[in-house]
Amino acid sequence: MNMKKVGILLGALVCVATAWADGQKELRLSSPNGEQTVIFRQKQVSQRVNEVLYRVDYKGQAVVEESRAGLQLDNRTWELALARKINQVDCWMDNMEVDSVTYRPTVDHTWQPLYGERSTVRDRYNAATMYLSKKDGSHYRLNIEVR
Repeated sequence: MNMKKVGILLGALVCVATAWADGQKELRLSSPNGEQTVIFRQKQVSQRVNEVLYRVDYKGQAVVEESRAGLQLDNRTWELALARKINQVDCWMDNMEVDSVTYRPTVDHTWQPLYGERSTVRDRYNAATMYLSKKDGSHYRLNIEVR
């Protein structure tokens, strides 16, 4: 199979994965060997509040149970300085909505450190980014990148 066909196939897989993830509002990423899995998802807890949750599995077992992802950020002073009147929620990440999820092809290369125990280091990983934004007029955006 030539490189052009491989590129087209990878591009199609990324588009399908992105379209599937957008409908699910979920980022699900496994390590290249399949042993570790990280999941980020949006959950509506009430009519007015969305939360972002995450979970980490190792060999099919939860290492970190589903937990709320959050940033404690008190930006009332900043909002007042900008003359914005935005409803301040308990957790800054509440009401973030998933706009899209992008998956990138597996990276697998090696490099040589200047010093250390090994002369060659293998760098192999999968990567994805979840793009979130607030729909409350603040135009705040947050990207969660997972490798």
